Amino acid sequence: MSANRAIASPRSNTREPARYWEIEEIVEVLIAKRGYHSAIHELLTSLHNLAEISLVDPKNRIKEREFKMWAQALESAIKRHREESAFEQRVTDSDSFRARGMGIRL
Repeated sequence: MSANRAIASPRSNTREPARYWEIEEIVEVLIAKRGYHSAIHELLTSLHNLAEISLVDPKNRIKEREFKMWAQALESAIKRHREESAFEQRVTDSDSFRARGMGIRL
């Protein structure tokens, strides 16, 4: 898990930060097991469904907070992936060809 995590909005309930970390851990485990693209696709679909459930009962703050925590955890995972894979996206075919010539696989 990333050491520099922060919750975007302050929480009044002391249980919520613990729940947020549980959600982040679930997201990370799914990504590790299934791969980023597969897991993110499924998680975003689930988040969409959770949003629809939350909208049905807009006065239910528990569902709203749960949705926000899941959304924040997914946003964090997507940003981490983008930062971690930034180098791979900058490698050109020419760079890759030269690297293979040196026995390096990118």
